[in-house]
Amino acid sequence: METQQTPSTCAGTPGLDVFKIAGKSVSGYVPSRKTGDDHRVRVPYTTLLEQRLSIYLEYHPHVRCYQRGDASEAFVPAHHIAVPLGTPYPIDYFYEGKAHKYLPDFIGTLCDGGLLIAEAGREEEKSQRRAIAKAEAAQRLAQLKGGVYWLGTNENLSECRHYNLIYLHARRRSFSTYQEIVTTLPAQWPWGRDI
Repeated sequence: METQQTPSTCAGTPGLDVFKIAGKSVSGYVPSRKTGDDHRVRVPYTTLLEQRLSIYLEYHPHVRCYQRGDASEAFVPAHHIAVPLGTPYPIDYFYEGKAHKYLPDFIGTLCDGGLLIAEAGREEEKSQRRAIAKAEAAQRLAQLKGGVYWLGTNENLSECRHYNLIYLHARRRSFSTYQEIVTTLPAQWPWGRDI
């Protein structure tokens, strides 16, 4: 079951220029092999918590691919990022009796085809009533599409784990191709011995 969504054409959900919202925060790109495109391998972030969550998603074994869910349609070609699920990815929610649209930080596909919605932020911010309404709407949508909603905060995205993943990420090697394995294996194989 492949989760696909075409880019939004809804009025009132233009998406964001991700780096304009960054202001004075740290922003940049995480190199990723889970963008769904072998040539566009960058995932932007605007805060350190978003960077931590992006690296966490990169190494999580159940995540097939992920992307920004709040980028504008103009931001995507300008920054050469992959968006296989379309962007922006608005989620409808109600707060104080009014309808609103929420753009999650990250969306993606799990290995079983379910929808992944992931949000990063400080614990204090994400425990506010409006943020809880957004999280509940995202969780309902993810469950309807056979997926999950993950909330990464300063409490559950360990700084120590993050630095360990950064260390691994900096030293990450490509997967061996079949030809590389075929040429290396005979030299290493203990011929004549049972294993």
